[in-house]
This record gives sequence, structure tokens and C-alpha cells, in this order.
Amino acid sequence: MKKFYSSPGTFLLMLAGALGTLGGCDAFNAPLKEEIDYHLSLHPVKNGAELAAAIGAVPSGGSGTFAIITGIVLTDTIIIDNNKTITLEAYAGNSDARVIRRAAGFTGPMFEVQSGGKLVLGGGRDKENLALDGEKRSATGSLVTVTSGGALVLNSGAELRNNSRTGGPGGGVSVFSSGSFTMNGGSISENTSTNGGGGVYISGPGSSFVMNGGSISGNTSNYGGGGVYVNGGSFAMNGGSISGNTSIIYGGGGVYVPSSGGSITISGSAEVNTNNPVYLPSGKTITLTGPLSANPAANIIPQYPSGAQLLTNNAFLMAGSPANYTRFLVNGAPGKINASGIYVGP
Repeated sequence: MKKFYSSPGTFLLMLAGALGTLGGCDAFNAPLKEEIDYHLSLHPVKNGAELAAAIGAVPSGGSGTFAIITGIVLTDTIIIDNNKTITLEAYAGNSDARVIRRAAGFTGPMFEVQSGGKLVLGGGRDKENLALDGEKRSATGSLVTVTSGGALVLNSGAELRNNSRTGGPGGGVSVFSSGSFTMNGGSISENTSTNGGGGVYISGPGSSFVMNGGSISGNTSNYGGGGVYVNGGSFAMNGGSISGNTSIIYGGGGVYVPSSGGSITISGSAEVNTNNPVYLPSGKTITLTGPLSANPAANIIPQYPSGAQLLTNNAFLMAGSPANYTRFLVNGAPGKINASGIYVGP
């Protein structure tokens, strides 16, 4: 069905009209007609000005799904606000035709999701990849910034890549007070930040990052959290992987939590690769919220030596085979956490 969309609308309209005349074949034509109706409901956009105008035209409280049918270069930040739900999807064509790029000289966030707004990237029925690409250009903003009350959803096939943020945190995504980010799939890769969170930065009360799938890899931060920096709010990792990220000065190449930072929970198929440790300062723990399947699930670097509580929630510490508490390394070594979640080794 993808080939029908290569000429936006015209051939689909002809097919839809033809199907409408075949009254005796409704059962046979139903799947095809459903596919055509779906594509006709989309709004094709061909450049940054069209995309900004189309999103701006969505009424307050409304929603719109926009089809990226050619490469787009953004020269200014696109705002998602006024309780709008905006979905961006990509369709057949060469890989360059499914990329939204940062223009030379444009340094702000490519998208900013404000109070009440929601941005959904990827996950369309045609399952083509859609990328936001910072082009490795020096920037003062993340690829996507989520402010208070905004929401971002990243689905399978969506990529956030190649952003180089200077003077601020969150190379790929930054989430602030009461903002939310849900990652169901896709990837966040090759982003950098001169502050915390090369991939994702979470800060402020009520902010949240829920990772159900996808990958965060190859990101770099100068000051902790090459993959994820949990400066406030909560990070719930229920699936997906964090690997190959780098923190140049502070620890936590995978995940970094400062002493005044937020909370981390882990469950399901979540895996923080052993080459990408989780840094926990004194008083911070990882709470288990379900059974684990990865082994090891994470490598913890504690601030202080043995005796510290590293894992919590007795309901799941002993669950599983092997038991969940045994699925964590400490400073790269197994067997350093007891059944109560306490660090017992040097």
C-alpha cells in the first residue's frame, strides 16, 4: 500500500472512488479501503514552513497526524501547545526523505512541547523510520525540550540523533518540571551535552521518563549521565537498553543520579550494559518494581563503600531465578549485593 502514497492523495482518491462503485465487493475491498482511508486522513508536509503552519492550524485541544514525505530542514523551533496532540510519521522513500534536520545557524530546540501539548514521533502503520537530526551543528537547545505539563512519546522507528548541545543539559531530550517523556521504542544516539545528560536529561518536581523499549547509545556528556541524567523527578526503566554512552568528567556513563536528584526504578527486560554503569550517591537506591529478565541488569557504581542500601522493594529482590538481587554488579563485580539489597563487598 505504500506505493499509493508516493503521489500524495491523487491516486488514492481515484482508488477510493472506484471502490465506492463496487458495492457488491465490500467484503473483498474492506482491508484495502481501510488502508486508503487511513492514508487519506494524513496531512503530507514537504518543508519546515508547511509543517509549522500545519501544526499551528490545529485547533486548541485538537490533534493532527502529519506525514513526512521528503527531507525537511528546520530554521526555527516548532511549538506544540494549547492541548494539541501532534503525531509525526514517515513513509516510503529513500532514507534522506524521512529526516528532519537542523539548519545551519539554527541553535534552539527543534521542537518544544509546552503545557498541555503532546508530541508523538514514529509508530505509523507503514513502520518507516523518522529521524530528527541535529547534523552535529553547535546548538544551545535539545532536539526536543519538554516544559512543564508537556508530553513526548517516542515509538518504534523514531530516531533522535546527532545533536551537539553547548551550555545546557540534554543533548537529545530535556524534560523539566511536570513534563513527561515515554519511550516505547526507537533510538537516541550520538548526541552530546557539555552539561549533564548526553541522551536524556530529567529535572524538576513531577518530571518523568518512562522507558519501555528502544535504545540509548553512543551519547556523550561532560558532567555525568552520558545516557540519562536524573536531576529530579523519576526514571522508570521497564525495558530497552542503555549502552556505549560516555561521561567525560563525572561517573555514570549510563545513568547518573546526583545526591539531590530523582528516583530510579527497574523492571522487565531493562538492561543497562555493564560498560555503562549507574552512579548512585549516598542515600540513593534503585527500586525494583517487577521481575527482571536481563542478567546482569545493571552495573552500579556507589559513591561510598560497603554497607550502603543499593536496591529496594523486598517483594522483588528475591523473585526470579536467579533472584533479582543477584542480577546486579557493583563496580563490575558480581555477588556484592545481599538479599536485602545492601552492598556487602569492597
